[in-house]
Amino acid sequence: MVDIIDVIYQCNDILKENNVISIKCDIEEILSKRNDDGTVGYQILAIDKEDDSNMYAVRIDIPRRQKFQELAEWDYNIDDYLFADLEEGFNIVYMSLLQHYGIWTMIDENINEFDHSEGLNKYLHYCKTHNISRDTIALRDHIAMNVPDIMNSYKEVVSHYTIINEITFGDKTIVLGYNKDSTSKYATWLTSPTRENYNLAKYYPDEYSALQGFKSRSHKILDDYLYKLNNNEWSLKKKEKYER
Repeated sequence: MVDIIDVIYQCNDILKENNVISIKCDIEEILSKRNDDGTVGYQILAIDKEDDSNMYAVRIDIPRRQKFQELAEWDYNIDDYLFADLEEGFNIVYMSLLQHYGIWTMIDENINEFDHSEGLNKYLHYCKTHNISRDTIALRDHIAMNVPDIMNSYKEVVSHYTIINEITFGDKTIVLGYNKDSTSKYATWLTSPTRENYNLAKYYPDEYSALQGFKSRSHKILDDYLYKLNNNEWSLKKKEKYER
């Protein structure tokens, strides 16, 4: 994958080619997408520091899309741009706290009006797994302290199961999902706090067996976590002994 600094340099070159002074722009968002040939393309949102109505989309190695596009303020909205792109396979590489603040505010004001609900949920999933919270955004400045908390709108869904509980120890997480329309109404998965993937699904016909399974798997990752802690502590003591 291309180094993100190289992406920014390429973005600045494209801005200059189109008579935009790059140092007068803030990069608010970088998305990536894997192309059919295995290469990775990038899409950057740059906004004029002095006049935020001047917005530009810069694309690097994205087939069938303009390399440079001036975005009209009246036309730009997070549903048709960000959420639609996320549904089409783009992933967030970087997003400024200012951009998050604006998105959270717009989500709060229009929660039932978005067409691209999967993209919305993918964005909220990114926030959940990258520690983007109301408190994080509020760190930006005193204005952002008023940001609404929209994470209650997020539903984590795995294979049509809505996640209703989770527990984490170290780098392992067990999640419990529910699907009222399935014959096996409950399921658990092994994953991680950042949700790189969901593995080793186990299915249960009723709530009791699901809770027992969730409890058992939770104890297993707790045991693994404590074992690792004890081993690390033992290794450290052994190292200190030999260094004396």
